[in-house]
Amino acid sequence: MAQSTLQPEITRILAQLRALLNEGKDEFPVLLQGFVELEMEDNRNATYPSTSDKLRNVSGRLGRSFGIDPDEDDNRVSKLELTGYNLHGVFGSEVPYAAIHNFGGTISNGFGRGIEINMPERPYFTPGIERFEQTGAAEMIQELRNRIIVLMNREFGTV
Repeated sequence: MAQSTLQPEITRILAQLRALLNEGKDEFPVLLQGFVELEMEDNRNATYPSTSDKLRNVSGRLGRSFGIDPDEDDNRVSKLELTGYNLHGVFGSEVPYAAIHNFGGTISNGFGRGIEINMPERPYFTPGIERFEQTGAAEMIQELRNRIIVLMNREFGTV
């Protein structure tokens, strides 16, 4: 049985499509991290004492903790994988104070001295994800569609 002459071309185009998905896999967490950080008050413009109900982004550690650094093999919670043509993963933070700032709560041993500290709820993660789902995901999908159209136009002429 002879192999189709189309098979090498199909294999090459599928490899290019997979490369586009890999690019998206690397860009996705950066975009998502940006949406989460937008829900925080920028410390450079902060007033003292704070008049905002937003969480103040003092050092940037919390915001950065949601990202994925492909050059580091660390223990970050956020992980994305491309299996076949499916992108799946989790998005979160390993920073110990991430949840209590988002949901509020009581720290029973504040400053390691047994001081009880009531932390107000200052949501940043939940609204950031919601905003991403409302606008960012659609923009990202459209960008990926545009890249696929460019690929197909390059391979087959105007689609």
